[in-house]
Amino acid sequence: MRIRSMKLNDYKAAYNLWKLCFKEYKWDTKKRVAFFLENSPELCLVCEVGGKVVGTLLGYFDGKYVLLQHLAVHPEYRGKGIGRKLNQAADKRIAKLKPFKVISFCRKGLVKYHKNLGFEESPMVLMYKHPGGNHILWRKSN
Repeated sequence: MRIRSMKLNDYKAAYNLWKLCFKEYKWDTKKRVAFFLENSPELCLVCEVGGKVVGTLLGYFDGKYVLLQHLAVHPEYRGKGIGRKLNQAADKRIAKLKPFKVISFCRKGLVKYHKNLGFEESPMVLMYKHPGGNHILWRKSN
């Protein structure tokens, strides 16, 4: 298992993983992912096993906040600590940025997982359906 920075040539494998993991997924174009990679390359991660992308986590830092999304692990590789290791790798990189808060969008089924990572539910309410889920969680930067 290897965690590394995502590259644009990982897009096809990542997109296929997101379609597998996120119901009705169709949001992130290669252009949008390229924006993340150009602006916050240190926060865009993949996990490889045997050269195959089996996990992702995308992040973006705007100078004040870090937004995390697309935590995805291939169903055949779940329960092996890949999501936790992606988050730990991101946390090391986030600590160097010193953001005010770290924000994560997630689906209802992942709220407890995020709370175990130190996130709290946000009082913010989305007025639209966010592709990453309508649950917003946040935590102060460490």
